[in-house]
Amino acid sequence: MKNSIRTLAMLGLAAGIAMAGTARADDAGANSDNQTSMSQDQQDNTEDQIEALRETLGTLKAQQDNIDKLLKNWINVTGDIRFRYESNDFFYTPGSSGPIGGLHSIAGNGNASYVEPATARILNYERYRIRARLVDKAHVNDFTTAVVRLTTEAYLSGNAPYGQPNTANQTLNSYGDKDPASIDKAYIDVAPQVVMMPELIAGVQGMPFLLDGTNGNLIFDDNLTDGGLSFSLMTPALAGLDLRAIGAQFINEDGKGGTAFYTPTQHPEFEGEQVVLDWNAMPMGQKMGLSLGVAYYDWRFVKDTAIFTQGQSGGGTYINSAGANGLMLNDFCVDDYLATYNTMLAGLNVKAFYEYERNTVVAANNVGYLAGGEIASGDLIPWSTNEITLGYNYRVAQTDSTLCIWNDGDFNAGGTDAMGGKFYAKVMVGDNLWVSVQNYNDRGNLEAEAAGGRYSMFQRTQVDLNAKF
Repeated sequence: MKNSIRTLAMLGLAAGIAMAGTARADDAGANSDNQTSMSQDQQDNTEDQIEALRETLGTLKAQQDNIDKLLKNWINVTGDIRFRYESNDFFYTPGSSGPIGGLHSIAGNGNASYVEPATARILNYERYRIRARLVDKAHVNDFTTAVVRLTTEAYLSGNAPYGQPNTANQTLNSYGDKDPASIDKAYIDVAPQVVMMPELIAGVQGMPFLLDGTNGNLIFDDNLTDGGLSFSLMTPALAGLDLRAIGAQFINEDGKGGTAFYTPTQHPEFEGEQVVLDWNAMPMGQKMGLSLGVAYYDWRFVKDTAIFTQGQSGGGTYINSAGANGLMLNDFCVDDYLATYNTMLAGLNVKAFYEYERNTVVAANNVGYLAGGEIASGDLIPWSTNEITLGYNYRVAQTDSTLCIWNDGDFNAGGTDAMGGKFYAKVMVGDNLWVSVQNYNDRGNLEAEAAGGRYSMFQRTQVDLNAKF
């Protein structure tokens, strides 16, 4: 009996232990299910956070791309620096009349007199000059561009309203003078790519017309800029031919306040129109181009503008005809005809050009013309294109053929009433680095010489080191 009771007790204990184990197992399974459920929620939440972070990073990258695109479109900076050595000689040679070479009195010295040498040197000097320019070209949209150019300044305020707009050279000297810089270009260019290719440029800009492209322009200096509007249209090309029409108006505001030599309502202004016929072809596989231009240029209300002379008082090369107080005697309405031709010969790039112009306001000393050519090494030198360029042009610019202060600032020291030649050479010495040489040999005072007087000679040599970035 006792054994039976003991056996039953042991069985009951075993059953209790078994039931307790089962309960604990059930509890463990339930906890495991809860933990699994909680881990899945945490994983889902983490994935949501990662996805949100990805979206944020994508948004930030898109914003960065937009900023990069904006900066790339609006900040496109280029520039150049030119260091120049310049040598100048300007002197008179004897004519059939005048004191040169003869016995004459010295002003303010009573009866004192001396024999002047056969030639009288007026200017003989050397100088170093520098020009620095910085340009930003911003692409506003697919057909609009904004351009700003900052340039070293060399403006002669005493010659307003034109001053000396065709130079940006600063002369270096031993006193360490620092001249200012100015914005000499600031314009908006709107050129939608549609039929007739219209283009509108508003602001301070360079000359929009066809020029000869060889630094030998007869009417405009290569560095000349002025403020106003220009507009052009171009026909679609047909058999290599296209036709362009260009118009511009620039208004010089300097004199509108009614200061000396100006009136409040008739301040100087410039208008120009040009039609250009282009023909580009490939005869026998060689590129060839011919451009013919006809233009009319009108400088209005300039005859009451003060001008200046060069050289000694009472002499020198006159810059246009002057009357009382150094004022211009006439306006300038100029007809202009220009032809440029380029081709390749034996791997060399060859250019030829001719320009003729006539001021229709005056009847005498009113014609100018220029002829020249240029040859470049092209593909002849295998490691570079146009490694070496050589050119020459010869011009005649009679006194009132063109407005003097707008023409080549180096020809005859910036004047008219002269003729002469220019030789130039350019040698590339590295990427965006080159050396160039220009030599002018000009004969001035043509009117005086024709009347039996003395003429002047002007010789200038320039050696430039140019770097572009």
